[in-house]
Amino acid sequence: MRHKTIGIGIALALALLLGQAAGGFLRPCAGAVAADPSMTALMLAAKTGDYHALVRELGKNPDLEATNSDGDTPLLLAVGEGHMLLATTLIEAGANVNAQDGRYGFSPLMLAASQGIVPLMQKLVQSGAQINARSIRGQSALYLAAFKGHYEAAEFLINAGAEINARDEVGQTPLYLAAAYGHNNLVSLLLTKGADPNILSGPEKKTPLIIASAANQAQTVQKLLEHRTSVHLADNDGMTALMWAASQGFYEICRMLLMAGASFDIPDNEGRSALAWAAQNGHGEIVALMLGSSSR
Repeated sequence: MRHKTIGIGIALALALLLGQAAGGFLRPCAGAVAADPSMTALMLAAKTGDYHALVRELGKNPDLEATNSDGDTPLLLAVGEGHMLLATTLIEAGANVNAQDGRYGFSPLMLAASQGIVPLMQKLVQSGAQINARSIRGQSALYLAAFKGHYEAAEFLINAGAEINARDEVGQTPLYLAAAYGHNNLVSLLLTKGADPNILSGPEKKTPLIIASAANQAQTVQKLLEHRTSVHLADNDGMTALMWAASQGFYEICRMLLMAGASFDIPDNEGRSALAWAAQNGHGEIVALMLGSSSR
């Protein structure tokens, strides 16, 4: 008997890795920082949060765009560590707000968005940061804010002109990520601001509704259904949201999808319907729910 698993796939695993990189993996331990010969005194001050040392180094008229072995400028290092005062000082000294690191292509705005530091994001945008710049893998600042669940950061970016349906290299949108991780307030914000809930995202071509149903995110499913999300779309395997929920025994999600008009008798690519998935995996209460819905 074959059981379906949550099909988030390699793209979200990659997003998780890169999201962690934005929030922490760019920060080697103090010993590694001190031992890195590519780090200038200004970079060290920016990285470690030493404001007085940073001001002292700025007084020597240093190269603000010099990079370390990872391609990080002093501003990128300061923002990556969340040192807002130091980052602001560097911006006012003329640091390039659109520099992108050499490992992932993250800009200062992307790093600030991944941490939800709205005042710093505002300063960066006021200083000319490109809102819709992309990382090496096509991630935008809004994408990273949505992935991390930072509502205020996402709201600021959207109001400032961020492309709400921007996709990464495998087609994942901010709404897809917010739905996958159950960031319900963000899901509502994105939908209200015009995000398209019916984009097939990721290598497996799932909609936000499919991914939320597969992950048992009932509140997210409800919010998506309130915005006229299609219940009929299927992923690369021909699996609809109802098929995913039925195969895993998610009764409440099945109930909501059926109420929204989802069909339980259409087949996936292997010829199994949602009803067949529920029966095959032993979810008798869902079988009864489906058969009962057809008699109404």
